[in-house]
Amino acid sequence: MSHFSSGARNNAKSLSSISQSGFSVLTAGLLIIIIALAGASGFIYLKSQERIDLLERKFMHVEGRLLAKTDTTNAFKVELAKVSTDVSTQDALVQIHLKSLDTTLDKMSVRVNKLEDSSSQEWLLSEIEYLMKMADHRMLMKDDVKGAIALLKSADAVISNMPVKDAGLNKVRVAIAEDITALELYEAIDVPGIYAELVALAGLVEKLPMVPLEQEEVEEASADVSTDEVSLLDKINSSMGQYLTVRRYNDTELEKMLTRDQRNFVKGSMLLSLEQAQTAVLRSDQSIYDDNLNAVRATLISYFKSGSYQVDIAKLKLNKLIGVKIEAELPAISGSQQAINRYISEKVRTR
Repeated sequence: MSHFSSGARNNAKSLSSISQSGFSVLTAGLLIIIIALAGASGFIYLKSQERIDLLERKFMHVEGRLLAKTDTTNAFKVELAKVSTDVSTQDALVQIHLKSLDTTLDKMSVRVNKLEDSSSQEWLLSEIEYLMKMADHRMLMKDDVKGAIALLKSADAVISNMPVKDAGLNKVRVAIAEDITALELYEAIDVPGIYAELVALAGLVEKLPMVPLEQEEVEEASADVSTDEVSLLDKINSSMGQYLTVRRYNDTELEKMLTRDQRNFVKGSMLLSLEQAQTAVLRSDQSIYDDNLNAVRATLISYFKSGSYQVDIAKLKLNKLIGVKIEAELPAISGSQQAINRYISEKVRTR
């Protein structure tokens, strides 16, 4: 019995010791868990505090930007209010200016209505005067007869179509008609045509046949040689023919005979004279033109074969050119200008 009691007590002690050790382990585990939770809570708290601080800083930054934008908006509103005030002021000034312009336009309309007839006539007179000046300019600067006539006719048409008829303009129309007649009677010189004819003649001269050379035989017998002289020459030719040949020339033929160099010189001289005549046409120098063409004609008659078709054509062309006048006095067309100037002066004086 005592043994049983002793065993029971030992078991009780063992259970008590086991219970105590288990409680200690449980307590230690709980402490570890509590410590871990506390550490985690502290870590979480620190992280949360950092995020809160970051959010606060961002909020303050955003709030600062909003405040700056608010200040900018307020300043813009102030400037906009100033601009609106300025615009209102400018609108008022513009309205005042427009009213002033309307008043001025009304006054000008009244004046234009009063001066409409007289001003339109003044414009037409100015146009007529301008057309006459242009006609004179065409004659002096370009020698344009047709252009000058057209301008004078235009001036006359303007006068005939003027709304207000004035008998004083009849004198102007008479002067215009006289100037147009003078221009129509003026024979304009065809400078390009004359120049082209001279160039063509120079080309023909280079191809013209000239009198024989010294070495060439003259086929025609001289009319001045007597019958006895002819028979004597024939005898000499028959006996001395194998050694020499006797030719018969008259005095005129001897004078015209040229060497080859002299032929070239004659043609070169003629071409030079024709070039000088061309220059004279461009310069309207009648004396130089006539002198050179006369020299060409004299050379053509003296040193080129008469009866040749080419020489005859050259003579015809040359005679036609010699009769041309390259100088002509332009008609004065100042009468119409003087008439319109007198008319305008009288109109101004009578106002």
